[in-house]
Parts: sequence; C-alpha cells; structure tokens
Amino acid sequence: MSCFRSLGLALAVALSGCSAATGCPTGTEAVTRSLGGTHTQWCARPDGLREGPYRMTAGRVTVYGDYRNGLKDGLWIHREGNNLAGYIMDHGTGVEMSWFPGFWKRREQVFRRGIADGPATEWFRSGKIKSIEQWRDGKKTG
Repeated sequence: MSCFRSLGLALAVALSGCSAATGCPTGTEAVTRSLGGTHTQWCARPDGLREGPYRMTAGRVTVYGDYRNGLKDGLWIHREGNNLAGYIMDHGTGVEMSWFPGFWKRREQVFRRGIADGPATEWFRSGKIKSIEQWRDGKKTG
C-alpha cells in the first residue's frame, strides 16, 4: 500500500520537508546504506526485492515512495531544492512528471514495468516544447 493516496497530499509533504513512512511491511527488513553524502533507506524481502517505503537523500536531493514486488508503486516524489518531480506508478508503470519552480511543467516520461518505454517530452519555461524523444525498453530510439 502506498504512503500517499493523493498527489496534493504528497506535494504538501514534499514541500514541508516531511518524510515518507518508515515502517517496513511484515516479512521485510529495513536496509540502510550510506556512501559519501548519499543516504538510502528501504525495506527488503528475504529474496532481496524491495517492498515498502523507500527514501534517499543526497544534499538538497530527496526521493521517496514505495516499492511493491521490486517495482515502484504508488506516489513517488523527487525534490531537488526548489525543483519537484512526482509520479504515480502501478507496478512500475506510469508517467513521471517534473516541474520548474512555480509548477510550470518541465518533463514527462512514460515508464512500463520500471523502465523508460514510450514518449518523453521536455518543455522550456515558456511552455514551448524543447524536445520529444521516443524510448523502447530503456533505450532512446528517437
């Protein structure tokens, strides 16, 4: 089950600096890794797949969300200073969106089963399209 049920609530949490839930689901174990200035916490099943809440911090960058059966699931937030990205995944499938400060759309990228697969569009601050790319199985094709 996801930490957040609505994009509005998640954006409020992201802007407030609060963290995602830290309790691991039954049958999983908390894992913490720190390397340089990057600190990562997640829950792992005995088979090693991620399951439950995830959080990564590295300086001004914070990423958090939930995994289900090793794939991103539910609402994910990526915050870097004043820049914000968010996406809702269903077993790794969904559209990642990022915004310029002030919530002007910056980029959209389609993911399927956890990998880039489909169109990706990037915009200038003016709202004019900067680029359109095509992705297939995690590789840029156009």
